[in-house]
Amino acid sequence: MPQEDPMKRHLLPAALLLALPAHDLSTDYTKTRTLRVESTMEVEMEVTDFSMTLNGEPREGRGGGMTTKTTNQSVHLDTFLAHADGAPTHVKRSFESLAGATEMSFGEDGRTIEMDSPLDGSTLELKVDDDGDLKISAIEGSPDDELLEGHEPTLDLDGLLPEGEVEVGAQWEVEGDAIARALGLKLERVLFRPAPREDDGEGQRGRGRGRGMRGFAPAIGRLLGAAEWESELKVTADDEDVDGVTCAVIEVELEASGELPERERQGGRRRDDDRFRLAADAVEGLVEGTFEVTLEGKLLVAVEGRYPVSLELEGTMTTEEHSESSRGDRTVVRDISREYTIQRNIQIQEEE
Repeated sequence: MPQEDPMKRHLLPAALLLALPAHDLSTDYTKTRTLRVESTMEVEMEVTDFSMTLNGEPREGRGGGMTTKTTNQSVHLDTFLAHADGAPTHVKRSFESLAGATEMSFGEDGRTIEMDSPLDGSTLELKVDDDGDLKISAIEGSPDDELLEGHEPTLDLDGLLPEGEVEVGAQWEVEGDAIARALGLKLERVLFRPAPREDDGEGQRGRGRGRGMRGFAPAIGRLLGAAEWESELKVTADDEDVDGVTCAVIEVELEASGELPERERQGGRRRDDDRFRLAADAVEGLVEGTFEVTLEGKLLVAVEGRYPVSLELEGTMTTEEHSESSRGDRTVVRDISREYTIQRNIQIQEEE
């Protein structure tokens, strides 16, 4: 039997490799079109271990067994009306729905913090002038000027997409700002705010709603937004069908770990500006703390239409916090361990 030429075994795979198509997966802003964006961010937290001592003696304290579940949901329409050098310069953004809530439980006790958004039902116009400056105005609704800050004319998922043409097997990394925006952290403070607290009829504000329930330390949004991420994104396919749209599949792996950030304070009191909270109690005098977070999922991109179709991420985070505080002859030491599950889902559809 004649022996096979070993070189022939490499010719076919090499030929197939050369034949792999390359795709530009960056968002195409040269088209006048409307994209419908539906986003959900869900974070569940459980205090898995809690201990407290007063002057060295063990004490019971509020913390162990507490759970929270925070959900933010938004639907908006982006209509891209003009561009320059491939970047959007005129976008109309209509917020169809903005809703959020935090459910909290501690033993048999529980409460829910509903969220209001002054931008719900509003329409913004984002324009980039000839000098490259972004101007944002409300053409429907009358939100405060501070609610117009932080919006960008591009899609939140653009920072995860590769530059230039890529083939199946291509890999790349992304920056922390791109991850924070994809997670919805850049605008969380603007889009979702606690509803005004209700008066109990005696001139007192109810404890179940509003600013007083926002300040569990430290805030997860600020933590994840400032984390030093390690990332790996890889194109694993370019032929997945999603409701008739051929999509490239990008696997996403994100990891971060480090020390918990210090709390912000205002007027002598701690201030946290988002609801993705990490603690069961307001703990003064944070000495040290660490966190670890891992997120994995898939990002789908329309090959012909060139826009991100969906992002599905899920993962876990753990934190360990040690704090000490003293007042007079009292010294309180607390140790808290928490575990989180995080889910991020974005669906984007081109409107007809």
